Amino acid sequence: MSVVRDSNGQDRTDFKPNIMIYGVGYYGAEAVRILVKKGWPIAAVNQAGPKIGKDLGQIAGLKEDLGVIVQVCETVDYATLGADIALVVQTERLSLNFVAYRRLFGAGIIVICHGSEPTRPRRSFSHVLTPFLAERRTSACIRG
Repeated sequence: MSVVRDSNGQDRTDFKPNIMIYGVGYYGAEAVRILVKKGWPIAAVNQAGPKIGKDLGQIAGLKEDLGVIVQVCETVDYATLGADIALVVQTERLSLNFVAYRRLFGAGIIVICHGSEPTRPRRSFSHVLTPFLAERRTSACIRG
């Protein structure tokens, strides 16, 4: 078994990152089920709608509540959620996710997305601004 060490040489093999699910639709709910099986801590945010204020366990179709209440992504203070990583699964559109990426990077949160456009923006012809937004996303990541 390999040993994972941080920059100070401390053994981090048992480290469980706090994962924020940004968008609790089909893919977000599937991610929740996987993370619960692994025993990893979860925070959740979603766009305004009927899922706000509900327990994440109910939304993910689990048999029990998780004690994680879904919050509004536009108004929550990301720094207070204690997330290490945000799994952004609301849409693959860079133009729609850019504001979220900027706020997440600004809070020091690592962003993982499920879409192809944010990672390969120059191959997307659906938005003229995509290359420009990709450059701004990269700049925000470096600054954040």
